[in-house]
Amino acid sequence: VEVVVCKESDYKPTADDNCNGLDEDCDGEADQDFKGEVITCGEGACTTISTQICVNGTIVDTCVQKDAGSDNNCDGIDDNCDGTPDDGFVEEVITCGVGECFNEGILRCVRGELVRDCKPLEPAEDDSICNGRNEDCDLFTDEDAVCGDGLACSLDSCVDGACTRIYDYCDSPCHSCDRITQGIIATSDNTDIGSVTFTYDGSYIFRANSIDWEFNEIHILVTDDFTSEGQDVTVEEFNHH
Repeated sequence: VEVVVCKESDYKPTADDNCNGLDEDCDGEADQDFKGEVITCGEGACTTISTQICVNGTIVDTCVQKDAGSDNNCDGIDDNCDGTPDDGFVEEVITCGVGECFNEGILRCVRGELVRDCKPLEPAEDDSICNGRNEDCDLFTDEDAVCGDGLACSLDSCVDGACTRIYDYCDSPCHSCDRITQGIIATSDNTDIGSVTFTYDGSYIFRANSIDWEFNEIHILVTDDFTSEGQDVTVEEFNHH
C-alpha cells in the first residue's frame, strides 16, 4: 500500500486587497478586501462620482455620466456638458433711459450672472425748448419751456411742442388737452370744486380738469409753501372769457 504524505506549504497568508484573482489570505475568497479608487466622469452638470470595483481579478470602472440637458439659462453651470457653461444663452436687446436719453443695449450672460449692458444717453441741462421732446430725460416734457405773450407749451391731444394760451383764456385746442405743462408736474381729473391734495417738489402752477371741461373747467390755487409731503389746496372754477 502506497502512503501519500501531504506537507503544508511554506506560504504565509497576506492581505487580500489586490485585484488579481488570488486568494492571498487563504480564506476561500479572492480579492474580497480590494478597495477601488474614487473616480469622476462627465463634464459640468453631467459629472458623476463613482468607485472602481474588482471583477474576477480585473479592475472595472463603473462611472457613468449623467444625461446632458439644455444650457440656455445663465447660471454658470455647464448644463449640456460640453465643457462651456451657458453657451446656449441667447442675448436679448434691451432698452434704458427715457425721453431723449432712450437707448438700446444687450442683456448678456457674464460668468453666470445676467448683465444689462445698456447706458442711457446724456440728458440736456434743462427742457426749455418747446418742441414736444423730453430733453432733460425726466418724467415731463417741455416743463421748462417758456413761450412768449402769455403762451405755454402744451401736451397730449394738443399739438406737441406748440405754444397754447392756458392761463387767462382757454380756447378750443386747449380744451382738448388731458394734461398741460409749463411747469405743471401733477394734475387731477374728475376733481370737484373744493379741496384736493397734491404732492410735488417745486413751486409750479397746477391745474385740474373735470370730465365736462367745457362747463366745469377748474384750476387750483397753489400756496407758496407747497411741500413734497402733500398739501390740501383749494380748487376753484376757472375764469372763462
